[in-house]
Amino acid sequence: RRHEESFTQAEFKRRLEYGEALLPGFYATHRDSWKQDALVEYPFRNILMDGIPLNGKLDMLEFSGSHVTVVDYKTGNPQNARKKLQPPDPDKVAKALAEGREPAVDDLLGGDYWRQAVFYRILVEQEPRRSWVMASARFEFVEPEKESGAFKNARFEVSDGEVELVKEQIRGVYAKIRAKEFGAGCGKPDCEWCSFVKRMERQNRAI
Repeated sequence: RRHEESFTQAEFKRRLEYGEALLPGFYATHRDSWKQDALVEYPFRNILMDGIPLNGKLDMLEFSGSHVTVVDYKTGNPQNARKKLQPPDPDKVAKALAEGREPAVDDLLGGDYWRQAVFYRILVEQEPRRSWVMASARFEFVEPEKESGAFKNARFEVSDGEVELVKEQIRGVYAKIRAKEFGAGCGKPDCEWCSFVKRMERQNRAI
């Protein structure tokens, strides 16, 4: 309900009903395995990486001493998330360039969920008030697979090399922000945020 203004009235009603149908099953499946030593919706504010301020709120942090597993809850069919879980693919990028094609965004920058996992490690290990080490990131899908009806998850152990890749992406984006170089969108045809902006523009025109 805190984010109700981000939806149209019809979208909000549908999402609320969908959550009420899904979440009892997810809760019943996972409640016995949840760790007690955990923090939920932990805020990271003005974490500095090379002088660049970073912010984020992580769904859950599970602890084993100073080692942290970051848990992120995802909606959507987990089968459709496979590409989002993949790191950058230099071979596919090279092939596209050799064929005179523009490389796919996910092949060039990595999938959204992969990049999130790396970003989480940056946040966790740059937190000045703590001495945490991120052991892994785990994405929990709150919607079951269509075929099996099972709830799935995906786990990442983030390497130092992956951290450097995403740090370089952050530096590039921050430089563009500072130079006021804003594009029209991310370029992905299925981007939910770009689609939301377009829907709201259509709705505002209709009003």
